[in-house]
Amino acid sequence: MPLKYLLEGAYWLYDFADRARMSRQSRSYLEHSQRQRFRRLVRFAQRHSPYYAALIKRLGIDPRNCQVQDFPVITKQEVATHFDQIVTDRHIRRQGLERFVEHSSDPTELYQDRFYVVHTSGSSGFVGYYVYTIREWIRGCSQQVRFLGRLALRRRMAFVGAAGGHYTGASLALTGTRPVNRLFFNCRAYDVNRPISEVVQELNAFQPRVLTGYGAALYVLALEQIAGRLQIRPDRIVNSGEPMLSGSRPFIEQAFQAPISNVYACSEHLFMGASRDQQSGLMLFEDDLIYELFDHHACVTNLFNRTMPLIRYRMDDALHAQAADATTSGSRGASPFTVVRDVVGRCERPIVLRNELGEDDFIHPLVMTELVARHLLAFQLRILDHTSFVLRAKLEPNLTAVQREACYHDMHQYLMRVLKSKRMDRSVRYQIEEVDGFQVDHKSGKFRLIETPDTYESLLHQRTNRAA
Repeated sequence: MPLKYLLEGAYWLYDFADRARMSRQSRSYLEHSQRQRFRRLVRFAQRHSPYYAALIKRLGIDPRNCQVQDFPVITKQEVATHFDQIVTDRHIRRQGLERFVEHSSDPTELYQDRFYVVHTSGSSGFVGYYVYTIREWIRGCSQQVRFLGRLALRRRMAFVGAAGGHYTGASLALTGTRPVNRLFFNCRAYDVNRPISEVVQELNAFQPRVLTGYGAALYVLALEQIAGRLQIRPDRIVNSGEPMLSGSRPFIEQAFQAPISNVYACSEHLFMGASRDQQSGLMLFEDDLIYELFDHHACVTNLFNRTMPLIRYRMDDALHAQAADATTSGSRGASPFTVVRDVVGRCERPIVLRNELGEDDFIHPLVMTELVARHLLAFQLRILDHTSFVLRAKLEPNLTAVQREACYHDMHQYLMRVLKSKRMDRSVRYQIEEVDGFQVDHKSGKFRLIETPDTYESLLHQRTNRAA
């Protein structure tokens, strides 16, 4: 085995041991470690990142004794705008990443054979790219030991989600396919936008011990398991990428007779937190991340990614800490890490439509977030029934006829591609309707991506109740 893979194995073992060590430390030790690592990060960014060098000089920040709050908050849009100045490796440029992602559909392929690349959807008007060295990626991925439990040889893991590109879920799940990791994991990914009957058939053949994926996909698979079409016996289920559908957790656990671990992860910071067995809430992984919690958002400082420093990066997730005694150590089994209630975010129901065989199948809402069209600002799907929907689109103002036609062309092309992949292009009808805006949800602060009629919602509840 080449030396580089042996070195990767050493990194994994060191990080696993370090996770265990930090879990036993006091809160004061954790905060001291955060301060020291943060100041080292700032000194590194000052030397290698033109963006942070200019910022530190302009604000008069002293890297030797600075605090996180000395820096301004940075947003996803600002990262996208100043990407080439933020990154610390001059070989990395946003334009090169765009070309790489456009031509690479393998989540495990490395950019320049050196960097992992993941990206967000373009539903907000721009795509966010995030880069990690192999060492940084291993550091971020090693948090999985906290929710997967002990290591085992060739443990079969199945991921059901967006698998055809450099999306975070698939990239994290398929890390186990690298040479040294194959000693411990046998990982396979199943694209959430394939016909559910094909996914079920392949899962039955694979028989995973760990089933991981988006909450809505796990819900649909639980329905298939109850119906007897899916017949697998995982010993652990991992939900990641979105909050669980209301009331679906006990239903999924009952269907598979296995516990669910809720995992909080994102492109910007990889694994950020996870639920603990038989305990409510999420434990934040603060040995590598510094959290600042506010009423309607959080700011996160990443301590392990020096290739792309993110200091006080704004996350639009509401994280609310549980009781204070859940975050302090000093008693047996206590943890130094903050525990928060489940992440409050936008949670969408699966889009259930009928295919050309007359069978109900689903389109995952996250598939729809990949709709990017010229001059399209935002959109919402309004489901009418099992064979029709309306795409409500908010376009840029003052478009010419040619620009509007280009936008409509892009929207039609994407919708037909999604429907065809699910064998629904002949059975499902849709229309596009231009709107001025959307009603914002008072809980999440976001508008609903998927709007469904009451009869459609009640039909999903009836289906769950019948299965249960």
